[in-house]
Amino acid sequence: MINTFIIFQVINPIGKITNNYIKFEKKIAPVLLITLFKIINSSSIIKNDDETKFDWLLSNA
Repeated sequence: MINTFIIFQVINPIGKITNNYIKFEKKIAPVLLITLFKIINSSSIIKNDDETKFDWLLSNA
């Protein structure tokens, strides 16, 4: 009984942190990705076939 209680005490906070992180990631990650693609797309490094690929990714984000 005591062992199960200790395990639960350890796992429960980890579960809560993971849940909050997943919620945060779902909101923030797409925004960061789109921003990154826009930066790459607007930079002069990639100006060839890749440009159309990034435009396609942005339009389908």
